[in-house]
Amino acid sequence: MLLKNVALSTRRFIHRLQLCDAIWSLWKGSRIPIVSSAFCIALGTGLRIISRETTVATPLIHIAQILNGFAGPIALSGPPIISALWFPPRQRTTSTAITTIFSYLGVATAFVLGPNMVYEIKNATDTNTTPSNLVFFLNGTNSDEIRQKVGDQMWNFLLIEFIIAIVIFLFMLVYFPAKPKLPPSVSASKDRMQFKAGVKSLIRNKNFWNLFICYGASTGIYAAWGAMLNVNLQSFNVDQILAGWLGFYANIAGCVAGVSLGFFSDIFAGKMKISLICMMIGSTASFLWFTLVCFKYVPFSEASLYITSILGGLFVNGAIPLYYELNMEVCYPVPEGITSGALTMSNNAFGIFFLLLFLIPNIGSLWTNWLLVGCCAVCVPLLLFFSGRYNRLELDIPEEKINANGLQKDSLDNTNKA
Repeated sequence: MLLKNVALSTRRFIHRLQLCDAIWSLWKGSRIPIVSSAFCIALGTGLRIISRETTVATPLIHIAQILNGFAGPIALSGPPIISALWFPPRQRTTSTAITTIFSYLGVATAFVLGPNMVYEIKNATDTNTTPSNLVFFLNGTNSDEIRQKVGDQMWNFLLIEFIIAIVIFLFMLVYFPAKPKLPPSVSASKDRMQFKAGVKSLIRNKNFWNLFICYGASTGIYAAWGAMLNVNLQSFNVDQILAGWLGFYANIAGCVAGVSLGFFSDIFAGKMKISLICMMIGSTASFLWFTLVCFKYVPFSEASLYITSILGGLFVNGAIPLYYELNMEVCYPVPEGITSGALTMSNNAFGIFFLLLFLIPNIGSLWTNWLLVGCCAVCVPLLLFFSGRYNRLELDIPEEKINANGLQKDSLDNTNKA
């Protein structure tokens, strides 16, 4: 547990250090940063399968985490920049949603592949254990055999990840253009602020800080909570198979919600704020219900766990593209790379805080559900007091086109309030 948290924190820290320069370079041309990121991921996954000896594998795994941290800023913060570079205004949020949710689709797949490829180890005398073909039972004579089997399973799992990563890298190396021949919108053809000026503008922008806190408190804590879901639910006698399926369906629901919300946000411009408020209210209610079920303040059942975790994932992950696009709008003409990178830093900062709490001696894991509920709840009043303009949309879409989608013609100030 401790080693896992340190490794995760190392990756997140490196991720933050590399963030600004990497994301800033995307606006100048997307090919080199993105192909380089794919190379780092492929190299990192390759390092993890070189050796199974602890003395060799441990440093290689840490190097792999660092390489993954180098790639993280582009992978997580690149979608809104690609949308701004390649897509017209009425397709930007949908594009951001599709590219953003693919990372969560990968997380959802891992929730299922992990427990089904690398079996859980339990003591044969554990009375709370239910019979399963996906569990190895330890007794006094088979510990070496079990360790060997789990090691083989883990290596096969890492090998699959390496094959996927290297195939993606080769495809991107063969073809991934830097920019379109013609800009898809007026804002895409305009110059952005320089890096230092953009950072100063963000620091002075209260609307940015509002979204920074809300995004990190909801998605950052949720991502870290999801990574520790198996450990969390062990306290309530829920095995890793059920925990894996809960995570899988929650992330799939978030993917569907994200794309759907992105599509409708492109059609009905200027409605992102109310959408985010509804999503945060829904996530708070869902995770509160989940927590009450776990503590058996309400009747405990697998059905309740599935419903609440799926709804929670739907509301939190579904809000991610809206956070990104709304942040791009209120911070324009700050470069999209800086604003999206800052949001990703928020996600990582809150995630690091969550993971480091596990280093406190005897802290356990019962507090994690309550923290998630509180973080989602605090986003609601913050968003209620949020007031920002769609600066980029005002430039890209003439007034009469905005009006065609039902916005008031006589007051752009009112219609473009977030």
